[in-house]
Order: sequence, then structure tokens, then C-alpha cells
Amino acid sequence: MGYVGKKPTAAPLTASDVTDGIITTAKIADDAVTTAKAAFSPGKVLQVVSTTKTDTFSGTSTSFADVTGLSVAITPSSTSNKVFITANFVVSNGSGARSMYFNLLRGSTDIAQPDTPDTNDCTIQCNTQVASSGIEVAKISFLDTPSTTSATTYKIQYKQDSGTTYVGRRGDSDQRSVSTITAYEIAG
Repeated sequence: MGYVGKKPTAAPLTASDVTDGIITTAKIADDAVTTAKAAFSPGKVLQVVSTTKTDTFSGTSTSFADVTGLSVAITPSSTSNKVFITANFVVSNGSGARSMYFNLLRGSTDIAQPDTPDTNDCTIQCNTQVASSGIEVAKISFLDTPSTTSATTYKIQYKQDSGTTYVGRRGDSDQRSVSTITAYEIAG
């Protein structure tokens, strides 16, 4: 560039020297902007972790106990992020069973609980209409705020009034169904 008179002193550009539209996306090198420097996008799914349980479970506990193999671990990348949990599984009563209850936990902490707890508080209750010859699909969805960047485990627990609870199968046969629990990290 030519100039008249004295040569100007070289000075670095500042943000005020660059107006909108001067630097286009095409002029930015592909490796010049990292994910950490990209625009913040709350609500974006950052990672998905899922457990698929193909075997069955049966139990007779009258107090909440783990459904073996129906858990998932996720490590959030920021304390401000949320974790959306979904669980889908088939349940059935055995002979002589009554109501079944299912609960969602983060580690050893009950989540998705009512404000006023009682002995049967749970995320899902399956009633006596689910006889050993029938099944019911249990579904749980919950948006959690774990406020941690440590590995966090979510799991399903069960209990029943009496008899046997079956997960992933009918009570009177070995007909099976796949059970899943999935954790989605959501940008906060």
C-alpha cells in the first residue's frame, strides 16, 4: 500500500479495527478455533452413555434393592451441565405377588422423589393387574443436575409388597425383553 509523506508506524490490529463482515468463515483456518472457543450452545447433547441388559432379573425384596445390571455411569465435563436419564424395561409379577415399585438413584441418593416421602415412594408403581402371565413396560425419564465432574452412576431399584418381581421377562415363562438405561450429558 502506498502512502504520502512519512511512513506510518506498524501497530497490531485491535478488535475495534476489524468490523463485522471483514473476516469471513472461509478465511479462518480449520484448526484456528477449538471446541472450547466455539460459541456456547446450552441444551446441546455432549455425550451419550447407555447400558443394555439382555439377561433377566428376579427379586423378592420388600425394601428397595438394586436391579442387577440396570445402571449406567457417566462423567460430566462441567459442573453446570445436566444429565438426562431414560430407562425402559419390562416388568412382571410372580405368583402371589402384589404391587411392584421402581426407583431411580444417583449413586446412593434417591432422585425423582415426591416432596413428602412415605414408605412406598417411588418413580413408578406397577399394580396387581400385572399378573405373572402379563407384562408392563416401565419407563423413567428424569433431568438431573449432578453438579460434579466425577464419574456418576445412575441405577434402578425395585421392591414389592410380596412375591417375586421380574425385570426383562414374563413371570410365568422365559419370554425375554431387552432393558436399557441411558444417560445424556446436556450442556448447561
